[in-house]
Amino acid sequence: MLSRVLKEAVFLKELDIEQLEADLTSSLRLQDVMINEIQRVQGELSCITHKAKQLELQVSKKDEAMNEIQHDFQESAKELAALRGTLKTVTEERDLSWQEAKQLRRNISIMQNEVVSLKKKIEALDEDILLKEGQITILQDSIEKPFDIICSPRSMREFDME
Repeated sequence: MLSRVLKEAVFLKELDIEQLEADLTSSLRLQDVMINEIQRVQGELSCITHKAKQLELQVSKKDEAMNEIQHDFQESAKELAALRGTLKTVTEERDLSWQEAKQLRRNISIMQNEVVSLKKKIEALDEDILLKEGQITILQDSIEKPFDIICSPRSMREFDME
């Protein structure tokens, strides 16, 4: 009986050992799977870390480009403000030039009318001069001739009064 009890105890122990061996084998397989999974995850982590570094580099480059664009924008805004000031000045100068041109056109028109008026006066004066010259010539001719034209012998002949 004791040997039977001992045999049963040994048998139970062998069953326990077989179960433990099966559990150990299963645990070893599970450990291998876990090691493989850990290696895979570490590989993925390495890839993701590399991608993250690349993205950080891209972000850094984009930040630099953004800063440059902002700087360019600020410069452009300054230039635009300066151009607006210049535009205002040019617009004012243009308006003044326009007003001056209108005034000059009026002055030209007035002067052209004065020129026409003066030409007419010159023509009238030229006619007066011709008239006066004719009168002067008549007077000069009359000075050279005797004063009494009607009583002169020559004029008597002309009138057949002799």
